[in-house]
Amino acid sequence: MLQIVDPDKVSEILREQTALHILPRFRQLAAHEIMSKTSPTDLVTVADQEMERALIDILPKLLPGSIVLGEEGVSSGMISLDVLQDTSRPVWVADPVDGTFNFAHGKEEFCTMLALLVCGQTVMSWIFDPLKDRIMVAVRGSGARINGIPVKIGQSHKPVGSLKGFAGLKYFRREMRPHIQEQSAKVANLYSLFCAGHEYLRLGTGEADFSIYTKVMPWDHLAGQLMFEEAGGYLRQWNGSPYTAQTRFGGILAAADRQQWDDLHALFLEKIIADYAKAHQT
Repeated sequence: MLQIVDPDKVSEILREQTALHILPRFRQLAAHEIMSKTSPTDLVTVADQEMERALIDILPKLLPGSIVLGEEGVSSGMISLDVLQDTSRPVWVADPVDGTFNFAHGKEEFCTMLALLVCGQTVMSWIFDPLKDRIMVAVRGSGARINGIPVKIGQSHKPVGSLKGFAGLKYFRREMRPHIQEQSAKVANLYSLFCAGHEYLRLGTGEADFSIYTKVMPWDHLAGQLMFEEAGGYLRQWNGSPYTAQTRFGGILAAADRQQWDDLHALFLEKIIADYAKAHQT
């Protein structure tokens, strides 16, 4: 695919701006530099805010006519998710600090996520882990790489019982949690890093096999989705339909291939989806 921007230039920008706005505040945040949004665990820091402002200033200069949709801008009401309905101009979707709770508490699982949409479709994406200086770059039709090394997710022939994956139990509806917890004993390991970007990176490196998400915000998934699918993985909403930038509700399941997706869907999701539908019949 024709590259709309130089992916290495964007990688350079992410490294430079992270060094300016994020790394100096890691384990150095003052109490007044950490704020709550919707709950005590839904945090934003001055690092999130400053990094997002920097990307808003820099990225449209790299691609004239484009705009930046950032998580913090949406949270503060400065911009709306509705801009994703307008496919006439390119949109950068940014999560300046993915894993803000981890970052604010001195944990290493945080990163910066960025996706470039053209005509409503993700065409390029980046996930930057600054502490390990590793960056994932994906270009639609050209594959995905982590620090220049191609990412390949082959068809899985592993039995379900040997699989390791991600699911944040606390994010499921309360009535769904007992089933997820019970079924988790049927796989090798089920846990959460509380940072979608790091989870996608581990899927790409083969450290994990699958991931289940209840939240579908574009800044959490568009970058990782392109990487995962370009590498050969299979990602769909819980109802089996494709995940897109316009998706607002539902959940996501990512697995190595369609067969593994079906097996995991049957194990974890079929019952809770059916129970939810039955409970909400009108």
